[in-house]
Amino acid sequence: MPVGNSRKRSSKRRAHRSRRGRRFVIVVILCLAVLAAGFSLRACLEQFTMPSVTLTNPDELTIQDRYQGSLIIPKYNLPQNTYEDAKFTTQNSLLHYQDANAATGVDVSSWQGDIDWKAVKNAGIQFVFLRVGFRGQTSGGIYLDDRFEANLQGALDAGISVGVYFYSQAVTKEEAREEANFVLSHIKGSKITYPVAYDWESADPEEVATASTTTARTNNVSGADVTAFTKVFCEKVRSAGYQTCYYTNKSMGYDTFDLEALSDYPIWYAEYRDLPSFYYRFAIWQYTNAGRVSGISEPVDLDISFQKFA
Repeated sequence: MPVGNSRKRSSKRRAHRSRRGRRFVIVVILCLAVLAAGFSLRACLEQFTMPSVTLTNPDELTIQDRYQGSLIIPKYNLPQNTYEDAKFTTQNSLLHYQDANAATGVDVSSWQGDIDWKAVKNAGIQFVFLRVGFRGQTSGGIYLDDRFEANLQGALDAGISVGVYFYSQAVTKEEAREEANFVLSHIKGSKITYPVAYDWESADPEEVATASTTTARTNNVSGADVTAFTKVFCEKVRSAGYQTCYYTNKSMGYDTFDLEALSDYPIWYAEYRDLPSFYYRFAIWQYTNAGRVSGISEPVDLDISFQKFA
């Protein structure tokens, strides 16, 4: 092979390898540039991405309920429940609270029938709430409890401190005022040393279903309405010189009543458990609706009062 041709081919191979090397370098540079641009874009996006946050309503409070766990409730500027678990004791099938101001009681209506009040007193009952009357869940009429007068006289004669309550189905403030006047007319001149309680409750579906109409008159009543009715009743009773309170359970306490708007009035709280779990302070606890007490033949509501009324 001639020498001149060999040199030409060698020169061409070197030139080809040189061009291929330059292309490789360019590709590497482009790849690095793309990667750098990607990292820069990611950093930029991260800079403007909002962090994950948990929004908190300033009017709400998250608590640890002893039975329901984490629970969101309305936040009020009110005293908390500070009752001590260790101070609750059971004696003769009755729950007691070990405090000088505490007392043990029952609440009754015509459902308990004839009552031997001396036997009730001897069983350790110190106070009673008597139902004065009620408003019909569908008709809206006001009725006197069939056993109120006999229960009132019997409890007073036995030396038991007496409070009373009215079961309300009011749908206007005027009706709440009418209920207060009804109660006051029936306790006038009697020794009522425990509160006059307002017991507004949602209609019982079973009772409504057996009525002539299946529509409860309170279906469209709001929490704000119930709070207003309670305030009207309690203000009227207090202006007549009696102590007063209102009845609620946990659900209505958190979801219906505006507790702060009713802060002038003690709470009579219902929860059928071994220990109460309501976050805010209450004055009376109805802890069962299936109690047994000597002198009362039917199951009865049992209560503890944590403050002195009488």
